[in-house]
Amino acid sequence: ILVYMLSAVCAAVVGIMLTGFSGQASLGMGDDYLLPSIAVVVVGGALITGGRGHYLGMLGGVLLLTALQMLLAGTTLPYATRAILYGLVVLGAVMALRERRLQ
Repeated sequence: ILVYMLSAVCAAVVGIMLTGFSGQASLGMGDDYLLPSIAVVVVGGALITGGRGHYLGMLGGVLLLTALQMLLAGTTLPYATRAILYGLVVLGAVMALRERRLQ
């Protein structure tokens, strides 16, 4: 229960910070951060179905996906194309980790 409480406190603090950054609150203002946060955990090596992850794996996932976002933001590609490329890289990383675990 302590982990859920800590998660709720962290979510509240981030919500307050995001509201302060944007100047107003809206219901879906955190939606843009939902997929990347889950993708980092999955690319970092944790199972979606439950299980344990490692801090170094999560750090690697953060570095990979942040670098990818920065590279894609620097291109002149349309947003939809960047989102598709981002999804393909996440899918490729998950498939590569899955293959490695099966061996």
